[in-house]
Formats: sequence, structure tokens, C-alpha cells
Amino acid sequence: MGGTSNWPTHCSILPHVLDWRHYRKFANRAHSEVAHMVVLIKSIIRLALLGAVGFGIGGIVGAVIWGSPATTITKDGVEYTVRLALNPGQIFLSIALIGALGGASLGLGLRNWRKAGVAALVGAVGFYIATFIGGVIQLSLWGKAPPPFAGLFTGAIIGIVFGASLGLALRDWKAAGLLALAGAIGFGVMFQAVLNLEFEVSSAKSFGIWSAIAGATLGVALGYLERRKITKESSRPEP
Repeated sequence: MGGTSNWPTHCSILPHVLDWRHYRKFANRAHSEVAHMVVLIKSIIRLALLGAVGFGIGGIVGAVIWGSPATTITKDGVEYTVRLALNPGQIFLSIALIGALGGASLGLGLRNWRKAGVAALVGAVGFYIATFIGGVIQLSLWGKAPPPFAGLFTGAIIGIVFGASLGLALRDWKAAGLLALAGAIGFGVMFQAVLNLEFEVSSAKSFGIWSAIAGATLGVALGYLERRKITKESSRPEP
């Protein structure tokens, strides 16, 4: 008797169970989610690669420009290698080129020439200012005897300032926050890795590699933001 009393309820549910439209709707939704995920991954990889290339080349070129010429002097029968002093223009150019090439590559990754130009300009000025701020803070805290973690600390400050300025130039405050976080990680690791290296021609390859890693970190963050923006705009109902 108990099973018979539930029979009408089972009969009313059965048509819904057999209605393939529900399964089709679920399948379409799953397919859409997978498609969005694939596009997101492609966007992140593309911008990460462009960021790595731009900042990597910038790191190599910057190190070559910074590498001041050296001369050998002999004193008391002992030869010494003495590097000539850098001029302010040489210092600015070597640092600014890293930000300019890196910023331009990320701007081009957004498929927008105007943003590429703005990012190159903001990148050049922003990276120089960020490096200056980081250097001043490091000298204020530790003078000429920085601790072993000084590269991580100073690089994080440089990354925060540079990432935030680049985010504001390319997008908005949300982008500034995420790129500042990505910059802190990427440039913190970079400056810690090259802490004991001279910024010169012989170390250009190392600076290029670690600059590429920092640029890829920024590219990942920007790729995520850009794809989220496009997905949100495409899902917005038309008026």
C-alpha cells in the first residue's frame, strides 16, 4: 500500500527526468564554462610570454648600457680594475628602458597601440621612480651594508610602485592592486636573485632571465584581468 500511494508522485517526476532539454542545458553551460576557461588560459599565457620577452630584452639592454667602461691601473706592482663613474643620463636610460620595453609589450598584448604607447611612457618613468624609491628606502634602513634579504624587500617595493602605476595606466584601481601584488612577487624574486651581481655586460644574461620572470608575473595578472573584463562584457545583456 505504501508503494502504491507514492506512484502518482513518481509518475509526475518521470517526465522531467526524461526531458533531455535539462541535460542539454547543463551540457551547454558546462561547454561554455570550459570554453571561457580555455580562453582565459590562452590570454594569460599570451600576456605572460609578451611580458617575459619585453622585460627580458629590457633587462639585457639595460645591463649593457649600465655597464660602465673599465680601465686598469697599476699601483705598487699590483693591477687594479677601476670602473669609470656613470653619468645621470646613462643611469636613467638603462633603468627606464626596462620599464619602457616591458610596459610596451604588455600594452601590445592588449591589442591596443594607444595603450602600448601609454604603457611604454608610464613604464619608463614609473620604473625609474620605483627604483629610486626602493633604493632610497634600502639606503635609509641599512646604508651600504644591506642584509641578505635586502633584494627581496627592495624588489617588492619597486614592484608595488611600478605595478600600481602600470595598472592605473592600462586599466583601473583594481588592476593597479593586482599588478602591484604581482610586481611585488616578481620583482622581489628578481632583485633577490641578482643581489650579488654587478649590473653590467657580463651579467646581462642573468638580468635578462630574471627580468623576464618578473615580466611574466605581471603578464599573468594582466591576462587574468583582461579576460575577466571581456567575459563580463560579453555576458552583459543587450539593451
